[in-house]
Order: sequence, then structure tokens, then C-alpha cells
Amino acid sequence: MMLPRKKLIERRRFIRFPVKQGAFVVLKSDQATIGQLVDIGRGGLCYSYIDGLAMPGDDFEIDLFMSQVGIFLRKTTVKTVSDIQVDTHIADNALSFGKRRLQFNELNLEQTTQLDYFIQFHTHLAA
Repeated sequence: MMLPRKKLIERRRFIRFPVKQGAFVVLKSDQATIGQLVDIGRGGLCYSYIDGLAMPGDDFEIDLFMSQVGIFLRKTTVKTVSDIQVDTHIADNALSFGKRRLQFNELNLEQTTQLDYFIQFHTHLAA
């Protein structure tokens, strides 16, 4: 017997767009950690990382950059919305991975402009 599925309620105010290859986030804390950007929107982002690396607390700063272009968004304050371990289904994989969703704290005008540019040119916008 199948149980009825729970209907998920979308709580995001802004659409998230999948990011093109080569986009990364640097988490700035006592020890800088890097993750690969998965998606981004005006309200926040999601990135994947190797589990076990040092992770900052709830509120911290990040930088966004593209490997071939450079840094787009500097010293942006974010807070963690969720942090989950991802099941990779790879045999004999010694590494485990996680996905962390972040919400932007208040962005200034320059950060908002940089974010809009990043979304326009470095994501797969919905058609």
C-alpha cells in the first residue's frame, strides 16, 4: 500500500536558477571553505560540498566567483536555511557530500546589481 505524498509548499520569494559550470562559493570564517554552486536566485543559493570540511555557523560571509571570470559578489552575509547529507550511490566512495541552502541577508545596491548580472549571464534562465 502506498502512502499519500505530502504536498510540498514552495516558500521561496524568488525563483532559483541552475548555475552554469565553473561557479563556486567561498565560505569565509576561521578557515575558508569552497563549494560548488548549484543554483541561485535573488533570495539565496544552494551549493554542494565535501562533508567533513569546516563549516561556519549560522550567519557568515561568502564570495561568489566563476573559475574563468573571477569574483562577482564579495563579502555577502548569508544565513543557513538547511544543510543535508546527499546520498551519492557510488560504490566504495570514501567521501560523503552535502548540500547547503543559504539565504542572503540584506543586500546593498551594489551587491544586488552584481547578483542580477551573475544570474543573467551565468545561470540557465528559464525560457
